[in-house]
Amino acid sequence: MDIDDPNFKPLTNIYSLVSNAVTGRDVETVIVDGNLLMHDNDIETMDEEAVFREVDEALERYTDETDWEITLTGSKRPGTISNVRDLPKRGPAHLVGRLAYQSIKDHLPL
Repeated sequence: MDIDDPNFKPLTNIYSLVSNAVTGRDVETVIVDGNLLMHDNDIETMDEEAVFREVDEALERYTDETDWEITLTGSKRPGTISNVRDLPKRGPAHLVGRLAYQSIKDHLPL
């Protein structure tokens, strides 16, 4: 962390500062048990491009399985019928929450 950054002023309680003010972008270097994990914001322990590819593939599988349309400008949820049809894929707790949200939204004026 660069403690000279205005975000960290006043520098009074380092424990409070680290737990309440620091974000991932403020961390430049990470060392765990003597192992350098990140230096100058470059992750040393994983292939970032491979992680990005896996995320894109997971999102594609999710949208294919759920019929959700997800774009950079928003998303369009599938209807209630498709949610009920896909109950075995999603699990009851997740589905009940989504159905409740959708039902409330369907009854509110937009």
